[in-house]
Amino acid sequence: MAVTYRPCIVCHQLMHCSRANKYACSNLCHSKMHKRRVKLGLSTREMIALLKEELVEAQETEEN
Repeated sequence: MAVTYRPCIVCHQLMHCSRANKYACSNLCHSKMHKRRVKLGLSTREMIALLKEELVEAQETEEN
């Protein structure tokens, strides 16, 4: 089983992943994502896309 390291889409901390569909590093981050998704009235796919965009923006500003 291959283990990769990716940033959590909620807190942006590196997490080790053995599944390709893991997005949050903990139950706390998953809960934060769900609460924000409900508040914004988004579907799960829309929320994940929004958080991925925010992650890319955060990484770009970190590099500059």
